[in-house]
Amino acid sequence: MSTKQESMSAQERAVRIELLRVRASLERQAMSSQIHSLGEDLSPGNLWNSVKPSGLSMGGVVASALSLSRRYPFLLSGASAVLSSFGGRWLRIGALALGAWKLFDASKSAREQARNVLVPVRRKTDANE
Repeated sequence: MSTKQESMSAQERAVRIELLRVRASLERQAMSSQIHSLGEDLSPGNLWNSVKPSGLSMGGVVASALSLSRRYPFLLSGASAVLSSFGGRWLRIGALALGAWKLFDASKSAREQARNVLVPVRRKTDANE
């Protein structure tokens, strides 16, 4: 009886090993697919299309760059490293001013949208009706 139990545990071990191999294979395939899609997303054409604004306004460029930096945070850290080592004082001050202007513009438009919200008004009704 003990040999049957040992052979069952060996069979179970073999099944478990095979399941682990299949799982590892599926994980490798999923990782390969994700790396491929990331490579396509980071191609120069797709990066330009995601940054390129629909209009030619500076605010559109900044908004697109901010959305891109939220999607790929390492781009923001790389840009800040390049800016700090390569830019100089006036470029850093200009970037800070541009960021402050964009935040001010966003808060101003949010306040205008909040003001334009329609609020339902209750009317007094007569008790006779």
